[in-house]
Amino acid sequence: MSFARCSLHIGMEKTGTTSIQGMMTASRKALLAEGIVYSRVMGSDNHTNLIAYARDDDKTDNQRKRALARTRLGLDAFRRRIEEALAEEAARSPDGAWLILSNEHLQSRLTNLREKQRLKALLDTVAPEVDVYLYLRRQDKVAVSLYGTRLRSGSVTSMVPVLPDVAGGLPYFYDYHRICSEFAEVFGRDRLHVRVFDPLRLRERDVCIDFRDWIGLGPEAPLARPERLNESISIEAQYLLTHLNQAVPMFVNDKPNPLRLGVEKRLDRVAPGRGVVPPRAAAETFYAACAPVNAALFRDFEVEGGGFEEGFDQYPSDPAPAPIDPEALAQVAARLYRDLARDHAALKARLAGKD
Repeated sequence: MSFARCSLHIGMEKTGTTSIQGMMTASRKALLAEGIVYSRVMGSDNHTNLIAYARDDDKTDNQRKRALARTRLGLDAFRRRIEEALAEEAARSPDGAWLILSNEHLQSRLTNLREKQRLKALLDTVAPEVDVYLYLRRQDKVAVSLYGTRLRSGSVTSMVPVLPDVAGGLPYFYDYHRICSEFAEVFGRDRLHVRVFDPLRLRERDVCIDFRDWIGLGPEAPLARPERLNESISIEAQYLLTHLNQAVPMFVNDKPNPLRLGVEKRLDRVAPGRGVVPPRAAAETFYAACAPVNAALFRDFEVEGGGFEEGFDQYPSDPAPAPIDPEALAQVAARLYRDLARDHAALKARLAGKD
């Protein structure tokens, strides 16, 4: 038994993927009644098992570490488990079902043809057709948003420059032409669908509606709307998180650190705001380094939505970084402590009620 087709949403990061995944997760039961399967075995909401499966053996990241720690399996056994689980999901699904998968890191972390081929080989076992969907956002805007994600992942331990150094060449993550070329080579050029992510160009200025219509679900699809997620945090919260990443790392001995206590998610609640932003001149210089890649992208691929908007007014003209306000930093720490203490008291009360 196999699916009739598969739609694979590969990101990119910072293009509303959390909202899309939240919509699909909240709608999973209703969609299944319509013969549409938003995979559960690949991940409860974000299909991180795809990354853990497809990356080369010598590569690791937070998603693979969590997957192996959760299953207590070695990589080879984990891959076999994934293959079996996906086949079982296909067997349980209605005849002619449509499989939908979503993981934004497939665009950024499958960095060679071999990894993409490994992913396709897995999906070929359950679907005769795989269409790949990719939103692309202007590189400098992605870099600014991605800084917050790197903080949340525990990989940033100081207030390092937001924009990457391109003196040695453009990092793979921002080489959109290479990314599209490799996915087109593996999955087929006619199976790769690329669209510019710009909030002003989205259908009804809503990424969930835009994605729904783009992949062909249509307005009649029984989709629930999630709360807005993945907001940015203030500069003071970012500064605090750099020090927490040193003192309480995300992983210890390749296993999730139980002392972490979801600090990064708590800061979303207690310290929303605008984080660090590079000066305008730095953003313009970085984007200029991306210009040849983008020219090749729009020349060689049919990208829906036209080219990128090229204004830089959102960046400050002053090159001096914003100072950290000690009072605001103390307030963030106090709110974080209060949030942790409230949850601790609630858990303690629940445990006492079970005695």
